[in-house]
Amino acid sequence: MKTSLPAMICLRMIAVISFPSMASAAVFVPRAFANLEANTGSVTSGVFGSNAFTGQYQIAASELSVMGLQIGDTLTGVSQRLNDTALTGPATDVFYSSIIITLAEAAGSISSMSSTYASNMVNAVEVFNGSHTVTANSMVTAPFMSSPNPFGPALYFTTPYTYTGGDLVFMWTKEASANTLSYDAAGSGAFLGAGTVYRSLHNNGTYEAETGTLGTNFQVLQLLTTSAVPEPGRALLLSTGAALLLMRRRRG
Repeated sequence: MKTSLPAMICLRMIAVISFPSMASAAVFVPRAFANLEANTGSVTSGVFGSNAFTGQYQIAASELSVMGLQIGDTLTGVSQRLNDTALTGPATDVFYSSIIITLAEAAGSISSMSSTYASNMVNAVEVFNGSHTVTANSMVTAPFMSSPNPFGPALYFTTPYTYTGGDLVFMWTKEASANTLSYDAAGSGAFLGAGTVYRSLHNNGTYEAETGTLGTNFQVLQLLTTSAVPEPGRALLLSTGAALLLMRRRRG
């Protein structure tokens, strides 16, 4: 039996609607520096710093909501950017023998964060555990001496994390590297929301530390996210398809 043209159109519309596209977005930590340079830089700390390091950030649900993160969205990677005094680099590849990144729900409020890393997390998910290379000249500066610099290539998670609501905890630990680049960073208390909607825990010098020092100093991070949402116009396609099917049935 031949399928009529209206029916074929409906089937194609349904096929398109059945597979929503993944809309990409980003969460900036801290949000105050999404489009502004922070007040300092760091070579030693951060996800891609030179020292062995264990760090943990708690970000309030209210901040995540403002940036568009919704329950069910997926976090897929992390990137950093150079401080505005840095030059494009690194001159040669920088190898990180071990980086471990964990995402979790917060165990309590920001004001009640513990100096013990594990105590601040529930339902933790290890999203990356392995080596990583920042390739030569992959970290670039903004053109015409503008600021801030663009975020560099992402470290993509091997296990994407699905956001379940509430405050988010981002934790990483890494072994030492030969990094010499200065990455954008915010000094203690140097931004709106420090200590109230953002708080940090760090141990500079220790890989896989169990405890650290509480503070409000942050490396500026970009957390990549995806959200399964219909593209604009899919609702119109759905209603049009339904109307064509209804017309087909009435004529039959």
